Amino acid sequence: MKKLHLFFLFASIFLFKNAFSQNQPCNVHAGFTTTYVNNQLNAIQCVNTSTVDSAIVVYSVWNFGDGSPTVNTSGLSNPSHTYTASGLYNICVKVISVVPGTTIANCVDSICHQIQVQVNNPNPCNFAPNFTITSSPNTNNVFVFTNTSTPINTASVVTWNFGDSTSGTGHSATHTYNHSGTYQVCMHVAVSNTCAKDTCMTITVNIPAPTSCAVHAAFTTVYSNNQLNVVECINNSSAGSATAVYSVWNFGDGTPAIANPGLTNQTHTYTTSGLYTICLKIITSQVIGGVNCVDSICHQIQVQVNNPTSCNTQASFTWQINSGTSLSNNTVYFINTSTNINSTDSITWYFGDGTFSHDFNPIHMFPNFGFYSVCLKVKKNVAGSLPCVSDTCKTVGVNPTLASFPNPAQSTVNVNVVLNQPMPIYAFIYNLQGVLVSQIMQQGLAGNNLLTFNISGLPSGFYSIRIYTSTHVYFSRFQKL
Repeated sequence: MKKLHLFFLFASIFLFKNAFSQNQPCNVHAGFTTTYVNNQLNAIQCVNTSTVDSAIVVYSVWNFGDGSPTVNTSGLSNPSHTYTASGLYNICVKVISVVPGTTIANCVDSICHQIQVQVNNPNPCNFAPNFTITSSPNTNNVFVFTNTSTPINTASVVTWNFGDSTSGTGHSATHTYNHSGTYQVCMHVAVSNTCAKDTCMTITVNIPAPTSCAVHAAFTTVYSNNQLNVVECINNSSAGSATAVYSVWNFGDGTPAIANPGLTNQTHTYTTSGLYTICLKIITSQVIGGVNCVDSICHQIQVQVNNPTSCNTQASFTWQINSGTSLSNNTVYFINTSTNINSTDSITWYFGDGTFSHDFNPIHMFPNFGFYSVCLKVKKNVAGSLPCVSDTCKTVGVNPTLASFPNPAQSTVNVNVVLNQPMPIYAFIYNLQGVLVSQIMQQGLAGNNLLTFNISGLPSGFYSIRIYTSTHVYFSRFQKL
């Protein structure tokens, strides 16, 4: 009580400073900051940052702008205050000093700040990100990811990274994995532009090897002894591990179909000129779903009977995949190596993706990665007779450019590599100058393989990754922050 009486005495005589006080410098500068207490938007903690001469005596007067009594304290205090109603309030502090050795007010300085108060509403960024993973009871590769953050803000935007270079959105997301392996699933919850949190979990996907028909029918045709009515069919089919295989040939001229055990070749002589469709059906004793495994394919061929003109054209080609630093390794260069052809002959390429070309040596960019049956048909124009036709088909594998994640990265970067069978994986990281800066080797398993690179020691910049297996070459790139 004695201090309060003194305080009011100082305040009452403040306007009547004596000559001594009027000549003294005013070493008081009011200042303070505010924070929310325990992330509650109606509980305010004030931190007094005022500066005063260390030799003088000061008092602090706090007004919280909500009609509550002022708080008068000795010294530079740090009071807290709880509001009972939401709104925008002015918080003010007045710092008063007295003349040393007297009870006369010397200096006064004050400052106010506005603060937004919300009652019964926690800070929207005060949440713990979390999610649950539920697998489908009927399948081994379907998972449901559900946001269970505490508390859940229904207005937040939730995005998912499923670890296999795909993503999703929503508080609950269902995802189907196509390959076995270990995946890191991450959830990103954005409440606002300044409030977002992430959390990740690792899951293991075990997909049983599918029981399927490993049968692929394929064949090429050539004229036997350059006779345009005698066609030799070369069986290029595959039947996996099946032990009992039959080849059924139909030559499209009304003659009976020919069925032989094994992947046999067949020669057929036509008696009438014309355009015929030759079909091959491969049947195995492997039973899937109660039926035998069957695959078939057909090719057209032009036949000319009693044509003395020699037809010694043979279609053939090679290819090369662009594996340079441009990473466009879905572009394939085809090289026509056919024999006995000239500029007047017709060249047609069928790329297996629904497109074709008449270029002699075409360059083709495939729309997707995978395996394509590419065919070349050479039609030699023979004067006075039907054209001489030769064709050939080959399977072309287009290797993928893999996605690195996270990208950009700081300490580690990951790449998923899917293998059809176990084999070693060799991976190399190069900088923009083509200098090898890191490498790893790990034994790959059938299914998805997660490659993790430690890049914490690399300088900031852009890098490329080359991954080699016994069957494929893969590429990727990333930015190191």
